[in-house]
Amino acid sequence: MIENNYDSAREKAHVVYDIGQRFVTYLEWEIPFGRGRRFLATSHPVVNGILGGWVVSGYGTAYSGSWLTPVFSGADISNTNVIGGRPDRICDGNKANPEVLSWFDTSCFVQPPTGIGRFGNSGKRVIQSPGNWGSNASLFKYFKVKERFNFRLQAMFYNILNHPQFQFPDLNLNSPTAGRIRATTYGYFTEIWASRNVEVGIRFGW
Repeated sequence: MIENNYDSAREKAHVVYDIGQRFVTYLEWEIPFGRGRRFLATSHPVVNGILGGWVVSGYGTAYSGSWLTPVFSGADISNTNVIGGRPDRICDGNKANPEVLSWFDTSCFVQPPTGIGRFGNSGKRVIQSPGNWGSNASLFKYFKVKERFNFRLQAMFYNILNHPQFQFPDLNLNSPTAGRIRATTYGYFTEIWASRNVEVGIRFGW
């Protein structure tokens, strides 16, 4: 939303999905046991059915945070019937060592007096949110039923290391929890879940 139509230059900012750095890697490994593999290549069908043919795959990602806008609520400072908006910014606000209970310096953002007749001077999206990292993994094996039909026994491990994916901090300066991260969430720009999840299933293919 543009606050001041007469000062469009003030709206120049990062987009919310601006991720400056991102790393993604994927791997797949055929465990070398069973028919056609290095070990147990001539094993009994029962042994091969239990130990042979398994595949492990993994997906990992890490990315820097996106950009957010601190705001205030409940007051018309500009006398334009606009309730709330961006405050005055008197210092940077980004912390060198942010913490979950104090992600950015809320004292750097000040709400101007009601009716002062202007908008706050803070730009949009000036606070960087937490970056995140995580990994998924899977273990699976195909069983051939007929030439065209097979089923896959699989176990999927989402966020296998159980690294928390942090939610955006509270951006409302009038809130008692302003600047705090209050919860974890499903990753905003990745397929990593908020906490470890395990899914076991069978998939039929043809």
